[in-house]
Amino acid sequence: MSGDEARLISTGRDGQEYLIDRTPFLIGRKSSANLFISSASVSREHAVIEKRNDDYFIHDAGSTNGTLLNRKRIGGDPVKLYDDDVITINRDHEYVFAMPGRTMPILDDLYAYGLEIDEMAYQIFVDGVEISPDKRGYQLLSLLAEQPGKIYTYAEIAERIYPEDRDPESQRKRIQAAKNDLSKKLKTLGVGRILIKSKNGVGYQLSRE
Repeated sequence: MSGDEARLISTGRDGQEYLIDRTPFLIGRKSSANLFISSASVSREHAVIEKRNDDYFIHDAGSTNGTLLNRKRIGGDPVKLYDDDVITINRDHEYVFAMPGRTMPILDDLYAYGLEIDEMAYQIFVDGVEISPDKRGYQLLSLLAEQPGKIYTYAEIAERIYPEDRDPESQRKRIQAAKNDLSKKLKTLGVGRILIKSKNGVGYQLSRE
């Protein structure tokens, strides 16, 4: 197997490698899956890896117990894969994506922010300290962390954390309150290289000092 080919490497004792020689590449309990996992806790069609041009993307296929990418739960929207990314299927099955030359840009590396998000356990750590935000603060930070540096509009944020509220002015006020509470907690704990910046009245972005 060539070291230049995209593959998944099990972190288990066997260290088995799975060549991604065609896509879509199905991970699951289905007998025809490209990476078959014989476990009742794994969905038949659990996650899918696809290739677009020279890049690879992964998305959850509607699994029951979830898919994590670098400890962060992903959904049905494709997320780009980089060399050394860790894919976890229902916590118990872990694989490293190996693709030399596809390293993650530093801006997208949450570790550069001292930030770790465990969406399965609903925990957020900044510089190793659990910050325990309320539900809205957790949802806000989790969303901004999906693409650090990207400006998320109030409408995008509201769709995630206040989907029941259809009044733009009410949405803005509630989002601002959630942001202020979260920023205050970070400041009080005295942790973090992260900042939640307001951008031209449009929305917020995750930045760093």
